Amino acid sequence: MSIKWEGLYSSRQVSRLAHIPLRTLYHWKERGIISPSVRVIDSSGKAEEGYSYSDLAIIKLLRSLRVKRLNLRSVIAILRHLYDRFGEPNTSGWANAHVYIEGKNVFAKKPDNWDTTLATRHGQKAEMSVLGELIEEEGALVVPREFSNYVEINIDVMEGLPVVKDTRVPTYMLEIMSRKYGNIDTLAKLYSPIPANTIQKAIDFERSLDKPTEKLSKIRIATR
Repeated sequence: MSIKWEGLYSSRQVSRLAHIPLRTLYHWKERGIISPSVRVIDSSGKAEEGYSYSDLAIIKLLRSLRVKRLNLRSVIAILRHLYDRFGEPNTSGWANAHVYIEGKNVFAKKPDNWDTTLATRHGQKAEMSVLGELIEEEGALVVPREFSNYVEINIDVMEGLPVVKDTRVPTYMLEIMSRKYGNIDTLAKLYSPIPANTIQKAIDFERSLDKPTEKLSKIRIATR
């Protein structure tokens, strides 16, 4: 998959932001499912590889679809197809994308033959707006909807780390400060004019990243 440079996230950052175990991320890399697409060489000549923001968004989509126990090969194929069709993952392009589910497999027509119906082996339609559903349910683009009015990721701000919306204040810093002061009103004074409820939402977002991850089903790449 050809993905332009946009941000640099370490494996640990991706694991936390996409809410996926590191071992699963490494396993996907070893299997060639999705690998770091960014390689940077510093002034000393040392190379560092990492994931782009698009990698991060697609990894979260992969995780969400795997929780549904769909066939991994067909999931990867549909994500690549949608990437080619709509470009980088974003709510305006991807939210309305229709894909098709038949059993545990996911399908899509080619761009020049995009349709809204697909007959299954039993003659029934199995059309479903999976990506729109994921965005509505849990926020496929890294920041869940419940936090999207308060938290954002902008690759041009603080190296793509989550920040309070329309600021350069990293959410992780607010979570650290909350443990130090333990009082949202105190933080609101320190970070004025950010409202206290926005600070609380940013802290809640950070803490949501550290909740135990759901167990993903063992990956078996089926052939068709």
